[in-house]
Amino acid sequence: MHAKTIKLETPGKINLVLDVLGRMSSGYHALRSIYSTISLCDELEVTYQPQSENRVFTIEFDARLQTHLEAVARAAGKAGSELGKKPLTAQLAGADNLVLRALDACLECVHKNTGPGQNSPIRGEFVVRLCKRLPFSAGLGGGSANAAGMIRVFQRLFPGLLTEDDVRGIAAAVGSDVMLFLYPGLGVFWGRGEKVVSLPGADSLAKGSCILIKPAYGSITTEAYANLRADFLTPEQESQLDKALFERDFTDAVRAFSGGFELFESDVAQVSGRLTDSGRQSNRTSASPVLISEVFTATKRANIACEDSAVCAQGFEPEGWSKWLRNSFAAGIVSDGQSEEASMIAGELRRCGAEGVVLCGSGSCWAGLSQGKLVADEQLMALAQQHGWFVCHVQLGYCG
Repeated sequence: MHAKTIKLETPGKINLVLDVLGRMSSGYHALRSIYSTISLCDELEVTYQPQSENRVFTIEFDARLQTHLEAVARAAGKAGSELGKKPLTAQLAGADNLVLRALDACLECVHKNTGPGQNSPIRGEFVVRLCKRLPFSAGLGGGSANAAGMIRVFQRLFPGLLTEDDVRGIAAAVGSDVMLFLYPGLGVFWGRGEKVVSLPGADSLAKGSCILIKPAYGSITTEAYANLRADFLTPEQESQLDKALFERDFTDAVRAFSGGFELFESDVAQVSGRLTDSGRQSNRTSASPVLISEVFTATKRANIACEDSAVCAQGFEPEGWSKWLRNSFAAGIVSDGQSEEASMIAGELRRCGAEGVVLCGSGSCWAGLSQGKLVADEQLMALAQQHGWFVCHVQLGYCG
């Protein structure tokens, strides 16, 4: 086999719907999402040379991302792309990068499939170059997209060595949402992200328009989960919660706080019992922290066991996406500075013609969507320069 080079795009994604349903026994949160991959892509290039067994991995940034990273660094009080003692490119190219983890997982799978006493059919050098265009800590799934791209490149370099079951197993092991990037376009995922089914309608989505705005600050996923709040309650549920707490009926309080999700009876009894035993005062202020920690992380497990993708996306119509837009993480933007800036970003997207605005993943990027044409005008770009925003017009339903 001679040296062979494969280059491909690894598109990011936005979540049209992202519901956090609760924490599973595994410790992962159960999710349900309708997603669309987008035309903003990183570029992965892999060269395999069978004459040696070295490994080279380099990362570079395109000009627009480099400009944004400099704004991020300024916001953090540091110069250029030196986010720490080493350049960011060197930090990202470490052994724990998802691209290298995906490559190692592919090689390990081939080794296992080869069988004991047999030599692995793959002995050579991998030279991997990753050009980053997707911003970091944005909720666009760049790292997972890169990992999925590595798996697909491996399949093309070594046809027949990985089955589709192997591919799915590798994706699930490397990262929770790597799987969805194996199925670009429009789709639904659930569980911790490892259960994915494609949906029709990517062509209809592609006719619309989408602008992304990522602020200079990023989002840390663990903190985003910790900041999940009960702001999804309707006024009727708020009233039910207040009434139940006043009457010290903690079972009804737990049900009201669930935000309309069906709860397991054992969880209702367990949490309401803990509230009663702890002697909480009959007012909402004192009980809410317990409700947040207990209910959101332990009891809101509705649909976790759902295995039917049709249920997850029941009634979804690509042409009517604007009525579906929602994200459980949006209410968790609790710091005043971020809340004000997020409101400014959403307002600018609507001013530019967005019919709907939604948070991407766990943040911090926002997407404005319209069935018509959106234009990032001079006012928006002036604000972007002032605040260090990353602004990009993308196509939805993008498959490469």
